[in-house]
Amino acid sequence: MRVNSVEQKGYANRIMDWKIFVRQDLVVAKASEFFYEFVGENSFRPVSELLLPEDGELLKKAVEADTFQPLELITVLHNLKDSVRNVYLRLEQSEQTENGIPLYQITVSDIHDLENRNLRLEQSILKYRHFMTLEDVYFFEYLIEQDSITVYKYVNERAMNQFEGPMNALIRNVEQAHEGSDISRLEDQLRTFCAHLRNGDDFFEMEFVSGQEDKGIWKVKGARIPKKRDMVAGIITPDRNREKEAYYLTPAARDAGTGLLNKRAWTEYTIEQLNRKDHSTRWLVIIDIDDFKHINDTYGHIFGDQVIRRVAEIMQVLVGQRGVIGRFGGDEYVILLEKVETRGQLKTLLKTIAKEFALAFDPKTHVTASIGVSEYPVDGSEYEELMRKADKALYLAKEKGKNRHIIYEERLHGKLESDDMQNMAMAYAVSKEKKREVITKMITELCVSGVNSIVKKEERLQQIRSLFDLDGITIYSESGAQLVCRNGNYMVEVPDGRGLFEDEKYLALFGDDDNFIESNTLKLRFQDPAAFAVMQKQEIGASLQCLSRKEGVPNVIVNYDVFNRNRKWSDEDITLLTILGHCIGNLLNYSE
Repeated sequence: MRVNSVEQKGYANRIMDWKIFVRQDLVVAKASEFFYEFVGENSFRPVSELLLPEDGELLKKAVEADTFQPLELITVLHNLKDSVRNVYLRLEQSEQTENGIPLYQITVSDIHDLENRNLRLEQSILKYRHFMTLEDVYFFEYLIEQDSITVYKYVNERAMNQFEGPMNALIRNVEQAHEGSDISRLEDQLRTFCAHLRNGDDFFEMEFVSGQEDKGIWKVKGARIPKKRDMVAGIITPDRNREKEAYYLTPAARDAGTGLLNKRAWTEYTIEQLNRKDHSTRWLVIIDIDDFKHINDTYGHIFGDQVIRRVAEIMQVLVGQRGVIGRFGGDEYVILLEKVETRGQLKTLLKTIAKEFALAFDPKTHVTASIGVSEYPVDGSEYEELMRKADKALYLAKEKGKNRHIIYEERLHGKLESDDMQNMAMAYAVSKEKKREVITKMITELCVSGVNSIVKKEERLQQIRSLFDLDGITIYSESGAQLVCRNGNYMVEVPDGRGLFEDEKYLALFGDDDNFIESNTLKLRFQDPAAFAVMQKQEIGASLQCLSRKEGVPNVIVNYDVFNRNRKWSDEDITLLTILGHCIGNLLNYSE
């Protein structure tokens, strides 16, 4: 794109937000001076001739249509001489007329300038949030038409609401807080405050002096927003008696290493929000950096501190205004998510956080995190119960191989017994050794007593399922003609296994090690529709399968299945299950 001298001294350095009013033939009736400067002597031409031909036709069709519909385009605007601009263009009806005939409005914005403007706005927002965090004041916003007010304070660049709702509800809250004392003076002050707000005063200044038992003075300044005339905004500055302020709003509430809320502050805030009992969806999230001791021991504590800070920064950016983050000490963080409504949105956020952690450091460092989540009010309404369930989900994530998130579900993860969490840490510590011990004993038993000592014993199969969190185990031999065993609550009758052994696409899924590992069977939809249909019918969400060959021909398949959910298979589980699966397969081949 060429840039002429006119651009350099004029419109090229200005944010383009041109308003162009056109007649039905798209000829300009009036426009921004910068538009005229740009098109020069071509201002008499229809705007459609200054766009890409196909976009010009769309513009003409829009104004010629029997029923007008607004039109939006990403297109190219050129002056038919020496300059072009990539622009966003919107065509809509306007209230402007010419000789009584309505005109259409075209708004043109330069895409490059829009990008720069958005970047500057984002930087300004971050800057002013930081300034507002440093200010030891409360802020309020009052919407005149709705008669509603929001009072908040900034902590860690995030607005923490102290009240949000109708003005009358705020008045009741204040009166209840001072119940039992002489509140006549306070009532007069509240009436004055309400009058300033409801009248939409351009500017006002006043003081609140609390009841006789509390001599605190709160100074209030407010003003009507010039470009948003339906809003009055202002600040409330407390002068003294600060000991009555919530701890999480004080400077002492910050964790020194990350700037996040410390444990006491985050806990206090979370309990306060849960006590609202408003049944709005909230998620309690516990995040623990995997193998942080190894990071410290390998790279040193200075680097470990850098990891702690960087992880905190990533979460602050990604969580934004949707939640409050705290540090519980060491490598453990907590988040109260208040503006994430659905499980799908939650999973997307957690997946994004995990990806950012992985890319934030050198691949050799390999910083990952395990995440446990509980949901309010589904999993409970009390802080302790929700934290224990999130903690259990965290331990399960660690046990299943780390670098994953688990959202607690009683149906999948069981009820939380009174002594459950006391045993979870020990269970995780011994789980790997327990699995290895059990599989070693089973392989010894297979070799000594034969394959039926496992595959024909329900208690043995159930032990495997319980140990590895499996929902079902199915084993075929004789190239699918023989069903050796099927253990678990499968929803449909056993399918004929011969079809799988005859499916070349399915057999191609097995790697050189004759293992097929899938964490989400939906991925098979395009790889092998036939195998996908079989698994869908059985409601299998994830599967680990071991293929054993007899004289080079596929003969036995051992399937470890998970129902109606995805499953990230840990390296430990893959190793142990495939060793057992191939041992069973080889013994079945031999016994035949």
